[in-house]
Formats: sequence, structure tokens, C-alpha cells
Amino acid sequence: MIAEVPVIIAVFNAKGGVGKTTTVVNLATCLAALGRNVLAIDMDGQGNATGSFGVAEQPAVGTYHLITGQAGLRSVWQATPYDGVALVAATEELTVADIELASPGSGHAVLRDLIAEAGGDIDVVLLDCPPGTGVMTVNALVSAHAVLVPVAPTPYARDGLIRTWRIIKRIQGALNPQLTILGGLVTLADAAVDIHADLQRTMQAELGHLLHTVQIVSDPATFVTASVHGVPASVYAPASWGTRCYLDLAEWVLDCEPHLRRLALGLTHNPDPRPARSRSDAEATIRAWHDQAVHAGLFELRGNLPEVAPRDQPPPERRASPSASSSARRRACRPLLAGLVGAALASVAALAGYALAGGPWAAGRAPAAAPAKCAGDGAAARHGPSE
Repeated sequence: MIAEVPVIIAVFNAKGGVGKTTTVVNLATCLAALGRNVLAIDMDGQGNATGSFGVAEQPAVGTYHLITGQAGLRSVWQATPYDGVALVAATEELTVADIELASPGSGHAVLRDLIAEAGGDIDVVLLDCPPGTGVMTVNALVSAHAVLVPVAPTPYARDGLIRTWRIIKRIQGALNPQLTILGGLVTLADAAVDIHADLQRTMQAELGHLLHTVQIVSDPATFVTASVHGVPASVYAPASWGTRCYLDLAEWVLDCEPHLRRLALGLTHNPDPRPARSRSDAEATIRAWHDQAVHAGLFELRGNLPEVAPRDQPPPERRASPSASSSARRRACRPLLAGLVGAALASVAALAGYALAGGPWAAGRAPAAAPAKCAGDGAAARHGPSE
């Protein structure tokens, strides 16, 4: 019998602000609701995935200590309030990890070998990668069996997506030839915004089947508020469109699971699909987590929005009496007013002389219209999983 190892999915885009962390947190929650044991590993020094699972303060040990061999996997993962979801949190050391690990002689293990310690206790590992191509990102892509690329429908994000494909192709060619591309996941999609639709058509034309069929709708009120409270948006608003989209994505990932398990296990054929909970059971599980969060008072916490203490007010300055300050202002303005009046009188005199000399206003003629400004040419912007 072949020993089980987890499927590893890196969530990566070379550009920041496109929904990587949101995707990791909510995909992990929805996969767990569908019956999978999921481990989310926060590899970004900002620690946003850590905060989104309610960890207000970064722990003493976490991803950095795992990568550098200072701690084993089971000693750094921690439970979350959601059954089936575990977390390896970001720590302060991650902010300088790329500098330290890139120096000659610094040793760090390939993450895939470290994750193998989980055995059959974990089904899916989601790696929240930092933007850019530092040591942590390369380690994640070398370790992953598949990569999912969130992308927002904006011009800069679209350019970042093109650069991201190039990076992934280089990793495939040199370091991880079996890395499967799960597709570009359009996030923050808003059909009411014309430019969003235009950019999605452009990306579809350029990327074809690499652009994912599932899209995550824009729902800032839900996603932002959930992040403030330190809970996944799917738990904060179980009936929201965002939750439905991430459940769709989780079901799609389970459809790909046999192929991904074949890669993870080194098999020559896809193993049989594993049973999962129904969509209705998953929705009921998420609603139950929501109710538990309400009873626990999680929605009253604002762990990711620290209170700002009011600054000490400086002592009020002593002001001159109103009459004295008014007199001073009048004295200061007199030379300026005199100059303005003189300039106005000179302009009137000049216009009068011009009219008497037969200028365009002399016989009631209107001045010639100014030529219209030339309009600048506008550049029109234009918008699938594969192995």
C-alpha cells in the first residue's frame, strides 16, 4: 500500500493585491467544509493569511522555523476554529527570510520534503506565496504539485499575470517539470464595470484555456469586513456570492484531485476519486461555523484593525487680540491691493485705446473662435486549467 502524502497547491502571482491570501483562506475553508483536511502555510512576511484565521499576534515559531529546519511540521502547525483547517503561521523572521536564505552557506530544505511528514493526516496543503520571486516563492513553486494564479481584471494586474506565466514556465523547465497550472483565477470581478469585461476578454484571448472558468465576484463589503474581524469571508457571510464562488472553486479542485494525487504519489495512472461531502452539507457546515463565530464573539473583535490612541494635543498657542490681528492684516494687504487696482486701471485704459483704434470690438464684431483642441487617441484594452 502506497503511503499517502498531501497534494500541495501554491497560490501565486508575481503582483500583489490580486487576492492570493483571500483565495488561500476561503479555499481552505471551503475544502474543509467539503470534507478535506487542509493545511494553510503562510509564506508571506506580511502575515495576512495568519491574521485572517484569527491569529492577532504572530507566534514565536512558524513558517521560517519550518523552512530553516529549526522546527518540524507538527510542532509549528496550529488548529483554527474551523474543523479540518490547520495553519502554519507567518512570523517576524519571514520579513527578512529572503535576504538570509539567499546568502551563501545558508541552508533551507525543500518544503515538499518537510510537508511529507504530515502523511495521511493532511489531504491538501495551500501555500500563500509572497509576491515577487524570492527564495520563499521559488521554494513554494518547486515544492508544489500545482499552482493557482489569482488575477484582478485591471491593466497592471494583467501585465503582472503575463510575467507570472513566464516565471512559472521557467520553474517548470528547470526545477519542477511536473508543476501543473490550475489556471488564472479572475478575482474582484464586477460585470457592471465595462473595463473589467474588456480586460477579461483580452486575457481570455491571450491565455485561452489557462484562464479559469470560475470567477470570484467583487464583494468588498464582505471581504474587507471579514478581514477586519480575522475570519474567512465564507464564514462571515455564508450566503454571499463570494462564498458561493469559493465553494465552486473548491468543488473544481476536488474534480482535479485524482490527477494531483497521481503527481503527489508518483503513480502512472489517476487513483480512484475520494468521497466528499455534498454541496448542501458543505453549506450547512459553513453556516454552523458562522453561528459558532457569532456565539464566540469573533465578529465583535477587530484584531486586524488596531485601535489608534489619540495623540497628545499640544498646548494652544497664544493668539493676538482680534482687533490687533485684523489691523496687522490690513496693513500687510495695502501694498498688494494698491498694485492690483493699478494693474486693473491700466488694462481698462489699454482696451479702450484698442477699441478706439478699430479693434475687433470697435464695430460690434466678435473675435474669431479659437481652434478646437485635438482629441488624443485612446488605446482600447482587451481578456482555463491546463497541465
